[in-house]
Amino acid sequence: MVDNFYEGQKLHLLEDPSIQMTVFRVEPNAVVVHRWLDDYRYVNERYTDLEGTKAVVGEGWD
Repeated sequence: MVDNFYEGQKLHLLEDPSIQMTVFRVEPNAVVVHRWLDDYRYVNERYTDLEGTKAVVGEGWD
């Protein structure tokens, strides 16, 4: 379970563990992650529903 987000934290989607993310920045009401497309490419995604996000991600990479 993900209690709090912190920079550099590795996350994955619970529904599809192959979707990996790294927390880039933690804001007061949002978290910004790098969602990895491959080893070198990523897109930035910003989530403002922190509790909803915590419900669909797990910590670590497989």
